[in-house]
Amino acid sequence: MATAFGILAIVLWSTSVGVTRRLAESLGPLTSSAWIYTGSGLIGCGILALRGRLRRTLAAPRSYLVGCGALFVVYLLSFCLAIGLASSSQQVIEVGLINYLWPGLTLVFGIPILGHRARPTLLLGLLLAFLGVYLATVSELPQTPADVASAGLSLWNNFIREPLPYLLALCAALAWSLYSNINQRFVAGSSIIAVPLFLLASGVALLLLRPFVEETSHFSAAVMVELSYMALLPGLLAYYLWDVAMRFGSAITVASLSYLIPLFSVLLICWWQDVPMRTSLWLACLLLIGGAVVCRVSVKA
Repeated sequence: MATAFGILAIVLWSTSVGVTRRLAESLGPLTSSAWIYTGSGLIGCGILALRGRLRRTLAAPRSYLVGCGALFVVYLLSFCLAIGLASSSQQVIEVGLINYLWPGLTLVFGIPILGHRARPTLLLGLLLAFLGVYLATVSELPQTPADVASAGLSLWNNFIREPLPYLLALCAALAWSLYSNINQRFVAGSSIIAVPLFLLASGVALLLLRPFVEETSHFSAAVMVELSYMALLPGLLAYYLWDVAMRFGSAITVASLSYLIPLFSVLLICWWQDVPMRTSLWLACLLLIGGAVVCRVSVKA
């Protein structure tokens, strides 16, 4: 059941892409993220308080609250700033690609942190999955090796010109993959859930950064509905489900299946907007599913 919670978290995160884009256009990426995670944290802490568990959560080991909390906050701050600092839609795609290194890094860090055992085929699975992520996010399928080289050169030139968004995306991927493993190491089997505290800390940190970023925000009834959805489901509920899955379920299975998030996101957008699936998306399906399967069978607890 706990592993199924992780799969549900993946599905919920997949639904967030289209809504996140609309909120970023209305409020700005940093402003929307600040309100989403502040709202998630306040609601989650309120639920803990009503259930009489907030004091117990605050009494958790300081090493856990500070260590895992810092990684969680660094992850959300780095990712939100990476998206906010990206100067073009192409950079947003490239930053997203770098951030999607986290499922593979979660599996890799599980080897020294949790004592997982891996076969050499894990590298093949990671490569297949990353190629699948790339094809799921690009608009056109590369036709020749020259096209692939051109895309790689473009990413490199963008990195040299504006390295900060890319470094922040890499920092986010490292922080989240470390959090997922260290959190399991700290409180595996425990009923302590500190996710609401971490979400609230992240939201407050983003609110404190907001005055230093130039963004124009336009609130409306539709925006408030979308903020509420993001705060409750892809925010609070998804992160809670992920936490439970990584502690009580098969962390290896959940991390492997996380590669399907960009695929599910694009499929949902195609369905919602009635857009036909392009050839590259079908190929991405095969690569992502194949990569996830290879990753799963290559790592043992």
